Amino acid sequence: MKARVRRYTWAAREPFPIPGAYIDNYKQQVFVPGDKLRYVADRLHDIADMIEEEQQQ
Repeated sequence: MKARVRRYTWAAREPFPIPGAYIDNYKQQVFVPGDKLRYVADRLHDIADMIEEEQQQ
């Protein structure tokens, strides 16, 4: 499964646009606001490390 991740601005033409990232795996889409991106990326990295460690055992 391949997911696309790209920079995206939610409500770009509204008075208060929200910059962030858009993740699309062709069946589900997720928008992550810019102020939460670092936290989400860190947690995803932690989860990937745990899964990788479990698979090596």
